[in-house]
Amino acid sequence: KAATGAEATFVSSGTVIKNSANAAGVTEAKVFEIDSLERLCALRDYVNAGMDFSGLPIEITADIDMSSISWAPIGTREHPFHGVIHGNGHTLKGLTNGSIISTEDSFTTTTTKTYGAAYGFIAIAGSITGENCDLEITDLNLSDVSIKMGQYGNCVGALIGYAPSTADFLDPKKFNNSNGKAVEN
Repeated sequence: KAATGAEATFVSSGTVIKNSANAAGVTEAKVFEIDSLERLCALRDYVNAGMDFSGLPIEITADIDMSSISWAPIGTREHPFHGVIHGNGHTLKGLTNGSIISTEDSFTTTTTKTYGAAYGFIAIAGSITGENCDLEITDLNLSDVSIKMGQYGNCVGALIGYAPSTADFLDPKKFNNSNGKAVEN
């Protein structure tokens, strides 16, 4: 509720994903639960806009049918996905790019000489800097996947389109350090 003048009070009636303003009286979520296509799309939009989920585990709590949309993937070159996704045995069904062939995130890597657009449930995972880039995806099933990228899709996978190369994993200044690993297990 807003009061008159410069004073204002806040009444919390729920939780927020991140309390980046450190507002008093706000409860920050301990996990981000996904039980619908709408929540899955919200996760994607948050990550692609730059929200960091490295400290907020993602819990898939229901099977989700994705066949009604062309999936724009999670993670961009500027905002790759890193964090933890627990699938809890649930299935994402019907992942397809449909008409989405994004060349906006085209890139070239120095270690594998890869170029092209990345596509998958997660397009780009990990971190270019190698810091705070833990990535863990457990017990998540994909079914009825149909991805057709043509000449643009050099980094395509049902789950992850692109993560740093094996050579990057071996470089102690990048991923195998105390700050985290890009992909493990």
